[in-house]
Amino acid sequence: MLALTNNISGSPDNADLCKLAVKALQHCIPYVQQNFLVEQERNFIMSKILEAATQTNTEIRENVLQCLVDIGSQEYQHIQHYFEPIC
Repeated sequence: MLALTNNISGSPDNADLCKLAVKALQHCIPYVQQNFLVEQERNFIMSKILEAATQTNTEIRENVLQCLVDIGSQEYQHIQHYFEPIC
């Protein structure tokens, strides 16, 4: 999980790597339940995803939004407060 999230960023210099990492994370969501139980890990994952949402690349942003949908449907009880600032 750390290898994926470390490659997710808002920097346009790493757009290709970020795109791959976000797609890979999306496929891993069913397996990260234990990570979302640990606040520090959950904070790190969510901060990286929300950082990637600032990318100008629309494909990355679409993938990030899909990731958020998938995370929200699986882990809503742990992440609802992350959505308050953007809703």
